[in-house]
Amino acid sequence: MLFDQRTKILLDLQRLTGEQSKTIYDLIKIGLIEHKEFDKLVNEMVKDRFKKGKAYIEFASKLNINSPEDQAHIVSRNYYGMFHLARAVVFHTSRKDVDNHDFLSKKFTEFVNLEKSKAEFIAEKLTRWREIRNNVDYDPYLPYDIVRFCEESTCDAKKILDMCEQYLKERGVDFENC
Repeated sequence: MLFDQRTKILLDLQRLTGEQSKTIYDLIKIGLIEHKEFDKLVNEMVKDRFKKGKAYIEFASKLNINSPEDQAHIVSRNYYGMFHLARAVVFHTSRKDVDNHDFLSKKFTEFVNLEKSKAEFIAEKLTRWREIRNNVDYDPYLPYDIVRFCEESTCDAKKILDMCEQYLKERGVDFENC
């Protein structure tokens, strides 16, 4: 894929290992990198990931819940929206990008300093909607209650969007132009 140099750097920065992150913080500690500038980059990456998640949820809301052609996509896009929102929160908290679906949902409560009930809610919903998303994406037949799944996934996605946005705002992420 072709990316400009700045985008390539941001993609690499997202994928830092624990040891590489430690090296950056060591450079900050000795004054070779400004902490404020690094935090600004992290916030930019978090906002970009957050925007991606929000866009998936907004796209899902524009689809027709009564159209069999749209129903699987509603569940799928809502799940991916929740997934990217949770990734943004984990990255902002731990400075590690977790792109493994199972790992993110299993470890979300460990990585994120969010009120326990909210963190558990998000982790549980990620697991649930990933399973349902797999079914509607890969099976040739939709479940008889697909409309209910569409409605529930939309409701859960909006709740997670609000929780993640509030959490990130409390941590200093500015969503004014997002």
